[in-house]
Amino acid sequence: MFTEEHSYVDHESALDSPTFVSFNHGMAEIFNALWNAGLEVTYFEEHDSVPWNALGDSMVEGDLGEWRLRERPERLAATSTLCTVKS
Repeated sequence: MFTEEHSYVDHESALDSPTFVSFNHGMAEIFNALWNAGLEVTYFEEHDSVPWNALGDSMVEGDLGEWRLRERPERLAATSTLCTVKS
C-alpha cells in the first residue's frame, strides 16, 4: 500500500483518492485463474517498457515517451498485454 498524489496520467490537480494497493501475482497464478474461470487465452505479449518511470534512476525515457530499464531492458517484462475470450 502506498500513497501518491499523482498517477502516470497527465493531470494538474492531486488525486481525490491517493492511496494505492498493489498485488503482485506470478504469471502461472494469473493464467490458471483465467483458465479456471473458463476463459481461453487468445493473445499474450510482454513489453519492455511502461508509460511512467516506475524505477527511478534505473530507467530512461525512450523516443516514444515510454520508460525502459537503463541497462539490458530485454531482461524484464515491464508490462504485458493479455486477451481472452469466454469458452
